[in-house]
Amino acid sequence: MSMTATLLPNGGFADRPGKQSLVLPIAKRVVPVIEETEDVPQADLEPPAKAETGSLHSRTLFSEAQDEVYVHNDWDEFRFKALQDIEDVAGLPVVVNKRFFLAVEHPMAVTKAVKISGPQWLDAWGGIQHLKTLAKPTEEVPWEYGFVMGTFQEVSQARRAFLAYLHAERPGRRSPMVHYNSWYDFYSYQDEGFNGGFKDPRPNETLISSLRPDKMSEGRCIERIQAFGEEMVKKRDTKLDSFLWDDGWDDPHSLWEFDHERFPARFDEVSKKAKDYGAGTGVWLSPWGGYGFTQEARVKFGKKKGYETNYNRNIQSEGFSLAGKKYQKAFHDTAMRFRREQGVNMFKFDGVAGNPTELAMEMEAMLRTIAALRNPKGSRSQGSTESTGSIGSTGSKEPGEEEDVWINLTTGTWPSPFFLLWADSIWRGGPDIATRPRDWFGPLRVADRLAIVEGRFKTPPLDQIGLDGLTGRQRWIRWRSMVVYILVVQRSTFFPLSQLMIHGVIVASHGDALHWGLNRFDAVDFTQEVWSFVAMGLQLQELYVAPRHMTSKAWDILAEGLKWSRRNAEVLRDSHWAFGDVSNQEVYCIASWDVQTSQGFLFFHNPQGVASRSMPFNLQEVLELPEAQRQLSFEVRLVKSAYRPAESGPVHPRLVSWNCTANFVGDDSASCRWDSQQLSRPCAGPGLVTVATVMSPTITTV
Repeated sequence: MSMTATLLPNGGFADRPGKQSLVLPIAKRVVPVIEETEDVPQADLEPPAKAETGSLHSRTLFSEAQDEVYVHNDWDEFRFKALQDIEDVAGLPVVVNKRFFLAVEHPMAVTKAVKISGPQWLDAWGGIQHLKTLAKPTEEVPWEYGFVMGTFQEVSQARRAFLAYLHAERPGRRSPMVHYNSWYDFYSYQDEGFNGGFKDPRPNETLISSLRPDKMSEGRCIERIQAFGEEMVKKRDTKLDSFLWDDGWDDPHSLWEFDHERFPARFDEVSKKAKDYGAGTGVWLSPWGGYGFTQEARVKFGKKKGYETNYNRNIQSEGFSLAGKKYQKAFHDTAMRFRREQGVNMFKFDGVAGNPTELAMEMEAMLRTIAALRNPKGSRSQGSTESTGSIGSTGSKEPGEEEDVWINLTTGTWPSPFFLLWADSIWRGGPDIATRPRDWFGPLRVADRLAIVEGRFKTPPLDQIGLDGLTGRQRWIRWRSMVVYILVVQRSTFFPLSQLMIHGVIVASHGDALHWGLNRFDAVDFTQEVWSFVAMGLQLQELYVAPRHMTSKAWDILAEGLKWSRRNAEVLRDSHWAFGDVSNQEVYCIASWDVQTSQGFLFFHNPQGVASRSMPFNLQEVLELPEAQRQLSFEVRLVKSAYRPAESGPVHPRLVSWNCTANFVGDDSASCRWDSQQLSRPCAGPGLVTVATVMSPTITTV
């Protein structure tokens, strides 16, 4: 038996998953997919409307633990095998022959390519090792998973081709999720731990006592909503999508029940006020039970009720286990109630699969719950299947609708793009913010290092410029980018930066962020924080902003960045790390480009407090231009620039030493013409954050 298949294009970002994909019925053993024609696969490589890619996508069922599935032609094969012993980074695609990408569609799968006989072709195979820890498949309850084989016309477009497939297949909305997050705006266990208490031999009892009364409650939540809504929505016409209530809404001496003294009507009144400003309600839930003394209280209560636990290596203590049937059902039912009864439009699932032995079972349970949340009215009983698949079971709505629930799966994930077949965003990794004093204070004067005031080492105010020329907030911006570079960019080339959670804009009134001085800012470093966030292309736009500390100017800065990001969301979805090792304090660049509209953006950041030159670069490499656009000239215009000029120098927020004649002053519309092959090595001022738009001279924008 043989058959020929054309690799069909996946279409634009707003297309329904699978709508334009070729989905083949797969036999249990062998399915020939592509026939040989003069040693070249028979495939239609014409670019579709929105991306230069085509992909073949299919799913299969295993009813026996040792089954294999082959996707092959007469000269080689792509083999998928369950229970294959493998050791590699999980959930990444591979590129073969500089022409194809291949992958098993699961964050715990591994795809490999091994050189064999012949001029180019590689033997590629995918293993799903984690299934050996699950219940064995049967005819009634089989395993289910999918694979994808995609093609691209040129190597420069490999990443873009994969992302076109991914965005076409993944569920969920396609517009930014701009939301207030309460984490640094109410009392929590952090106030005891970072401002004194169990981590400080001389706790600041006066400060701690002043923080304790500010607990999350219905009335205080409504106050935050009104403050945000009036300043952002009413005064500045900036859309807010949700208000997310982080750790602090529940009674920790229960299992995910509201504290009825503080929330007598659950979130009903809170949600009503959010709707007044066109926003929804989001909620934090932690599969393993949370953190700190509230986590300990939840687990203590849960164990008495028979809910399963295990040792959690992430928090180094006992936590709940989604591998346990009783807790798995209780957690699933809690999430479903929030979706059905409270109309929640955003979930932050914080802390999953912290025990290596039970990781697979816990993660599969989490993914099944997410799939059910996308179809709350028609989902099957949570424990009825061991399916590993989400595609085709996430509801009938078109992806991209504004009311789609946003799923943010945080601690416990890794940068596999296939998490996005379930969730909308995942955590960048690492702690919330830096934890080492040197990351906040920079180098200290000898006198400060030796001085002790009231039993404490003397440290400079973090809102003042230090010996390195930076404020504490500017060091936080650098640290945040460094974590993204090390834990995501260097580990997962094809993961879209747009779908990361990185801890966005912070103006804190509580917690470790308050301890490290992120309640203070000036116009320069706050502008840098906002634009270093939105210009990365992030669609999950987290505002850990305490309204009490904001000024009219700060609200203006925040609104400007958010509105720019929403207008340009489709282009920014292509954001990728172009160059620069921020861990070595190099000037770095993040770029995005829309091939069809010939428009893109460049974001530069100098992480040092002194002027620094970037590495030499040209537009064709930075923007990853396809061959057809590599001979063009482009118009470059400044969008935003913020840095501290030398005290004796003029204030010119511009692209310093840019290779063009335009003098970018403020947000002037001056522009320069730039050939795509022209090398540039701009000099960036201390702490400079700059965003520029790039477009073909024949394209006009508003």
